[in-house]
Amino acid sequence: MSPPLLIAHRGASVDAVENSLRAFELARDQRADAVECDIQLSRDGVPVVFHDRTLERLIGDTRPVGSVDIGGLRTLRLDDGEVIPTLREALEWSMDGLPLVIELKSGRSPVSLVTAVAGDLAAVGGRLLWISSFSSEILQAVAELLPALPRALVSTAPYEQAIEAARAEGASALHLGQSAWRPGTSALPVLVWTIDDPRQALRVVEEGAAGIFTNRPGLLSGLREAA
Repeated sequence: MSPPLLIAHRGASVDAVENSLRAFELARDQRADAVECDIQLSRDGVPVVFHDRTLERLIGDTRPVGSVDIGGLRTLRLDDGEVIPTLREALEWSMDGLPLVIELKSGRSPVSLVTAVAGDLAAVGGRLLWISSFSSEILQAVAELLPALPRALVSTAPYEQAIEAARAEGASALHLGQSAWRPGTSALPVLVWTIDDPRQALRVVEEGAAGIFTNRPGLLSGLREAA
């Protein structure tokens, strides 16, 4: 059996601002296997790394991310002084850093979002484990426009329902919310988010999870040896 994957949720997001390049660097230092990050579009269609619909929680600006051009977004600063990364910057980082799991956020036309992501991948390459989303429409657009890339469904639905939905999407993995996890075996890899307690992470892996998303990869770095 393969060792469980340890995926840094928005990077090492307890020790640095989430979805920042600094958080990605710390995830590598803390022995994560990969970094998960969130992708949405600026007003002028540039994919950027940011989770929330608005800028308020991290920057104190109430505007939606998608209402600001990339030039305006790049003038803003996260708490640690960094700029909001673009997807291109994250992909470039992954070449010598860690593979990425990029979660595509809803809010714009799925085709527009996936087309922009495809353009960045064609331009700079990068290392990806999965392109993931809660949205069936987005995953369908990925299947049409980027058919060679592995897709993962993100879900909080009950375990069996989520497994069936992921299979229906042609996904190669399911990224399941912690509250929906239950012990089980599935041919489809199930990775569970978001767990920061080492004992709980070990229990979930022993129950059959293929990996864990965590905000604290350094704290859970012994999971592979213990499992």
